[in-house]
Parts: sequence; C-alpha cells; structure tokens
Amino acid sequence: MLVTTLFNICFGQSRIVAAPAVILCFCFCISSMLSYAQQHDIKRDSSAFYSMLPVPQQKDSFDTKFDSAFLRSKIPPQFFFNHKEDSVLLYGTKSRIVNDLKKAVSVSLDNKVSKAPFLKSNGGFISYRYDYRSTVDTPFIYNHLAQHNIIGNLGLTIANKIPVRINLFVRRSNSDYFKDITDVQVAFDPVAYRNLLSQNLRNKLMSEAENIKDTMSGQLGEIRHLQSVNLHNWLNNPLTKERLVNAQEILNIREKSFDPKKSDSANNTTADSAQKEARHFIELYEKTLVKYHKVTHEADSLLGKYKASLERYRQFQQLLKGQMPAGAAYNEWKKKLDTTASSQIPISSKDRFLLGVRNFGLGRSVLDYSELTVKNISINGFNLEYSSRYYFAVAAGLVDFRFRDFVIPATAQQTHQYVYLARVGIGRPDRSFVILTAYHGKKQLFFSANSTSQLSSILITGFSLETKWQLTQNIFATAEAAQSFSPNYQTIPVGEMPKWSLGDKTNKAYALKFASYFPATATRIDGMYRFIGANFQAFNSFQTNSQTTSWYVKAEQSVFNRKLKLSASLRTNDFSNPYILQNYKSNTVFKSLSATFRSKGLPVITVGYMPISQLTMVGSQLAESQFQTFNTSISHIYKIGQQRLSTSVVFTKFYNSNSDTGFIYYNSSNLYVMHSLLFNHFTAGLAISHSQNANYNYNVMEENFNLQFFKRSSIGFGIKINNLYTVETRLGGYVNASITVGRKDVIYLRLEDGYLPGNGNRLVLNAMGSISYTKSIR
Repeated sequence: MLVTTLFNICFGQSRIVAAPAVILCFCFCISSMLSYAQQHDIKRDSSAFYSMLPVPQQKDSFDTKFDSAFLRSKIPPQFFFNHKEDSVLLYGTKSRIVNDLKKAVSVSLDNKVSKAPFLKSNGGFISYRYDYRSTVDTPFIYNHLAQHNIIGNLGLTIANKIPVRINLFVRRSNSDYFKDITDVQVAFDPVAYRNLLSQNLRNKLMSEAENIKDTMSGQLGEIRHLQSVNLHNWLNNPLTKERLVNAQEILNIREKSFDPKKSDSANNTTADSAQKEARHFIELYEKTLVKYHKVTHEADSLLGKYKASLERYRQFQQLLKGQMPAGAAYNEWKKKLDTTASSQIPISSKDRFLLGVRNFGLGRSVLDYSELTVKNISINGFNLEYSSRYYFAVAAGLVDFRFRDFVIPATAQQTHQYVYLARVGIGRPDRSFVILTAYHGKKQLFFSANSTSQLSSILITGFSLETKWQLTQNIFATAEAAQSFSPNYQTIPVGEMPKWSLGDKTNKAYALKFASYFPATATRIDGMYRFIGANFQAFNSFQTNSQTTSWYVKAEQSVFNRKLKLSASLRTNDFSNPYILQNYKSNTVFKSLSATFRSKGLPVITVGYMPISQLTMVGSQLAESQFQTFNTSISHIYKIGQQRLSTSVVFTKFYNSNSDTGFIYYNSSNLYVMHSLLFNHFTAGLAISHSQNANYNYNVMEENFNLQFFKRSSIGFGIKINNLYTVETRLGGYVNASITVGRKDVIYLRLEDGYLPGNGNRLVLNAMGSISYTKSIR
C-alpha cells in the first residue's frame, strides 16, 4: 500500500511506471543503508527520502477516470504522456543508482580488506657535505680547516593519523673553534597534520557531497515538467480546442446533433448521447486543466528544491577548498559547513586538540617566545606549544648558545646550562592574547667576582606578563613586563638570591613593540622600546650586569604606483655598568636609509646608506667611534635581438678606521661588475672586482662558462686573474659540477684555487674545495 501510494505521488501513473519505480526505490534504500554502514558517525534524517517527494495525496476519481481514458486511447497518448521518453529516463535513473550501489559496495569491501601501514614515509632527504679551506679569512688565524656535515630530514605518518618530522644534523671539524655536533630532533608536524586531516575530511565530505545534491527531486521534477509540457500541449492542441467548442455548442444547441434523415426519436437519442459525451469532455478538460496547474506547481517546487541543493553543494565545495582552520576559528568554519549539508561529520576531540598544537618536539629545538624571557636560543630537550581559545607552552632542556662557537674554543671547559619554561594565557599568538611566563635555569656568564678571566654561571628565576592588542588586521601592539631573581654582586654575596622589591628596578625589564601597515598608502611603520635593569637576567641575550636602554623605529613607504620603495630606520643602545668603579657608559646609534626602484622592463636600482656612531665614556674620558657604509647596486635582465643578457653592478664604500675592525678592508671602496650571456644550454660570463684603501689595491678579473647537459646536470669552470698593487699577479681558477643521479639525487662538486690579500702586502694562496651528495627519500 505504501509503495503504491509513493508511485501515485511521484508519477500519477502507477500501472505504467510501477516496475522502474520499484527498482529505483529498492536501490535507493539499499544505497542509503550502505552509506549509513560506512559512515556510522553521521546522523541521518530517517525521512530524508520522503522529503524529496510531494506531500502524499490520495488519487481522486478524476485521476482514475483520466488514467482509464488514457489507457483506452480515447485521448491520444502523444498529447499527454510520452511513455518511451519517460521509460528511458526512469531506467537511466535506475542504472545510475545501481552503478552507485556497486561502487559503494566495492569501496566498503576495499576499506575492510586494505589497511594503512603503521608507519608511512612522506619523503625527505639525506645529504653529506665536505668543505675544505686552506686559509680562513677571519680575525681568527687558522689554516687547513676541514668540516664534515650530514643533514637529514624524513617525514613519517604514524597509523595514518600523526605526521612527524625527523631532523638530523651532524658536524665534525678539525678546528678548535667549532665543536663537534650531533643533533637529532623528532617533531610533530602541525602543518602536515592539518593538511592530512583536512584532506581526509575533504575526501569523506566529498563522498557525502553527492547527497547534498537532491538528484531525486531533480529527476522527479523533470518527470513532472514533462507531464506539464504534455498536458499543456494537449490543452492547447487545435483538435482539443475544436472538440471543446463543439462540446459547448452541443450543450447549448441541442439541434446541432440532429440528422434530418432520422426520426425525431432517433435524433433525441443521438442528442442525449452527444450531450452526455460533451459534458464528459468538458469535465475532462476542466479536470485536466486543474491537473496541469497541479503538476506544474509540483515541477516548479521539485526543481526549485533541486536548484537550492545545487547552491548548497557549491557552497559546500567552496568551504572544502580552503585550508581547515585551527583553534577557535574551527568552530566558525564548522558551523558554516553544517549549514550547507544535512550530513554532519564531526571531528573528534583528539583531532581538535592536535589542530591547536603549534610546536611539539623532542631533541634539538629552537625557542623564540618573547623579548624578555626566552628568545632565539637552542635547547636539547622537550618543547610543546598549544594555541586554541587558551594558550600554554612548556619547554625544558640543555641550552646551547651556538654563536659562541667563535668566542669559546671547543676545548674550553664550559658549565652546563639548562632552562625550564612554562607559559599560560588566553588568546591566540596571531591575534590578541595575554600570556604569563615563568622560567628557571642556569646561565653561563663572562663575569666572576674573583677573576674576570674565569667563566662563571648563575641560577636564574623569573616571570613576565605579555599582552598583545590586534587593533586591526594590519596593526598590533605588544607590551611585556618581566621580573628576574639573580645575584646582585654589588650588595649580596655570591650564591645568595635577592629579595623581591617593587621599588628595585635593577632586576626588572620592560618592552613595548608596535607594528602597522596601511595598504591604501603602502606604508609600514614599526617601533620598539626596551629597558633592562643591571641585575635582570633571562635567556634572551648575553647581558653581563649592565643596564640597557634600547629603542628603534623603522618606516617604509612605496610611491609611484609602488615602483619606488623608501626605507629608513633609527636604532640606539645605551649601556651603563654599575659594577665598574670608573663611570662607564656607552651609546650606539644605528641609522639606515635605503631606496629601491623596481619597474617592469627597467633595471632594478638599490641605494643604501648606514651610518653608525658609538660614544663611550670611561671615567671622565669620552671617545667616539664611527662606522659608515654606502652601497648601491644595479641589475638588469634584458634582450638584444633574440639574445638574453644579464648585467649587475655593485658599489660599496666603507668609512671607518683600522681601530674599528680586525680586517684589512677598513675604509675601502669596492666595485663589482658582472655581465652574463644566457643561452639555452650554456651561459658565459665576465666579472671584474676592484677593492682599494690606503694600504692595498686589489683587482680580480674572472671569466666563467657553465654548460647544461642531460636536462638537470651542469658543469662549469672559470679563470681568475688576481692582481695586488698592480705588481703581483696570480692566476687562479675553479671548476664546479652538478650531476643529477636518477630522478632527484644530486652530486655537487666545486674546487677553487684562489688568492687573498695577506700580511706583508702579498697574495696568499687560498685553496677551497667542497663536495656533497644529496639523496632523496621517497
């Protein structure tokens, strides 16, 4: 009974379309159950199928008579219903649903049989590099420096859920100033996890996206539309109009059906029969007209519902194309997603938590949290940072200030340094937030109460409160205040910790920062102010008990349709050390001005000027040091005929004295010109450099060729003529090669026999060599 009612509602011709409709309904129900079995976590509306159909109504007597008249062929079938076309449409619908059913069964079976591996490689690389230099051009005198470096990176996915990244760095050297390093890091990859979860969810939702498109309503609407067209054609057919006029005339003029050759009784009988048929036809026409309006309304309703589902489907696809947001933004994205689809696929609480993980690593990690706590240091330990509506971070490990390599010899005895850190707050680091930070650890200093040559270490404990205001999308400001507990060697014996005092500014620090960008005028303005007390200590600098006040401001402005970019900055550092008996103060001012012109088809021109001055007061004596640099460059890639060329010119001028640097290149002028011809399979170039100051005049002329072969491999060589004081001339050269092995593996080789200006006004041989092999891991 229910099936019959559904057939009558959908098609109105149960005896004609019963068989296709039974198959259609059966297949749809089976596919719905399989889809539910595959995605049991999706809540479905049990009346989803029925919502596609018109409101059930019982067939009236006219529908029965009309169907009977149609089947008895009293009404020509071509004027009402095209049985062949509708049958093809229905059987086509049945075939599509059967195919979808087979695919659903196949996917379901494949999902049950195939299982993802526990560990899946996402690719990476491993690289070995050997470097050699016979002479080191630094203030540190060292010859025959050799280094072995191994760098590796591998991405793994655990249980098809958790992506991790393994990083490896190994360094071995024969230098006393370079420590041997073996670093391994295993880190959670938040970007890869977000992409993996987004892709899995996208695939899952896209498989559900077809359910958003109300194809049943579309198909039923097309059938109703065909019925409406056929009814309209029958109602407006000239034969139907003629029969309607004849029927009305027969009802109004009884004698119209009389035959003069027949008797009155026979004519009355014929007239009664004709009027009965006329009334029946007029009734049939009126009922057909009502049915036409009803079917037209149903067709418009079903097609409107189908078009609305297509719009939801389009919006659904747009939401899935973007990257899945993390943290609090996920809720807004999920809400929009739910409004476009009746099927909801929620993300588990574990997945939502992992979406908020910004950093998680074991082994070597770089910490960069805030100006006054932990900034730009390397630790070997544990690091976790999470951000959602709330924020927290924890880190612990041994501290390794890597840039001390050139200050402390690797053989020197050093104290182990370590740090513990915890941060909690509200908000997101990329938006507005308030974060409280506490840290504790041991830090090594260049200060000792007994001997200035002895290295010492102190315990440090401190906390800070940092806040950020995101005023607009391109404007924000941050403020941070910090308090530390570290020894005060002026008044407290070594080893004792000071008491906390609000009035004591020597163990406090403050920092303010402002950044803004105005797209309408292409203007950028940044600024910072920082005060650090003499006894304040944190894992952010090598401050050794000196009060510091520093600030900077930087502005950038683009003009002439952003073709010319102007930049200016001013920075100052003010130091004072209360631990020295004599009055010691130092003030350094850094200034920078630059302009860059960039326009299509024209050379790129850059001009910069950076004057630096330092005032130092020791006791009553004041000394000033100055260091100024002016540089300009012009580069252009152009064509002469069909030939491509590249030309670059760089000029640099230093303004300083030999007391400001340990290099011999003080107060010098440097000019470098390079011209290259770019062919399809090789390049050729000529370069000239000139360096000069009061003590030396050094010129180098270079000619080089680079040939490409096997698409991704190349070999090159060059000759250098080195001339010092226009008297001593040496000929050097180099060769390099880049060879691709397989698809992605690369071998790189470079050997150079060069010269550098050395002591005694002579050229010193500087032989360099490098060879590396990079293996890609798929």
